Amino acid sequence: MKNKLKRGQYVGRIGGQRSFGVGHRVMTIEFEGEAGSVLGGAVPGQFVQVACRDMDISRVGDPLLRRPFSIAGVRVEPGNFGEVTCLDLVYRVVGPGTRWLERRRVGDLVDVIGPLGNGFTLPEDGKAILLGGGIGFPPMFFLADELSRRGVQKVAFAGTRTVSHIEGSLKPAAIDSADVLEPTMALEEFVRSQTACVITTDDGSCGYGGSIVAALGEFLVRNPDWGDAVLYACGPDGMLKALAGFAAEKGMACQVCMEAYMACGIGVCQSCVVTVKEGTAQKYKMVCANGPVFDAARVVWGS
Repeated sequence: MKNKLKRGQYVGRIGGQRSFGVGHRVMTIEFEGEAGSVLGGAVPGQFVQVACRDMDISRVGDPLLRRPFSIAGVRVEPGNFGEVTCLDLVYRVVGPGTRWLERRRVGDLVDVIGPLGNGFTLPEDGKAILLGGGIGFPPMFFLADELSRRGVQKVAFAGTRTVSHIEGSLKPAAIDSADVLEPTMALEEFVRSQTACVITTDDGSCGYGGSIVAALGEFLVRNPDWGDAVLYACGPDGMLKALAGFAAEKGMACQVCMEAYMACGIGVCQSCVVTVKEGTAQKYKMVCANGPVFDAARVVWGS
């Protein structure tokens, strides 16, 4: 899905923060007026560049460059003076920039540029399987919202290293389920779109013990009627590479939302290059401007 709406630099206010899991947070930023209208037009797969610092203060050690964050959800709510567009971001606290975000309180200002990149190509009917690994959850939450609005049948897989990384959003259904491959209303962010999901953990601390791709394979053996579904995924490169190979073997269409370090988010710095196939040739594309969503079959995956 190519986004034709304009993008811009906007200042929003923090509407709330909560824990997603150990070291992970969910932040809601509220926008009004033109900012709300433009950012409210974002599509699943797009991202924003966030200034993780006070814009009117210069201090040694403050992150100069913006940080990219996938959009985890967009909704419109009534405000005191009209409608407010709420943008949800999920982030992992790993450095000075994300520690700055963690310290923000309700009402604090945050400067963002967006929406950026191109989103997923969405089906009009049929089935969709969503796979999010680690910090790759956010675009899957947003995608699930949109697929629900379209009435597309879907199921999700949520993979993480250990249960503590998602415990802030984990619902009792995931813990109480005796069948680890039976999709349940396991994660708070999927509940709003009524998307049942399978939890996988590398260490077996919750749900299916093992890789998300292995869980998908066993699920499809048990549920062959999902074999014609379109796969949508975001996560670490190793997971996406394994999924791309699986999709090619099974003859399934697969779109991946790729992550990369980037300074500008609009294709100027060319720091987020990925190699893709174009016919018999290979070309360089930028994750920010040409993606972040790519056809998994076209990506040249590294060793």
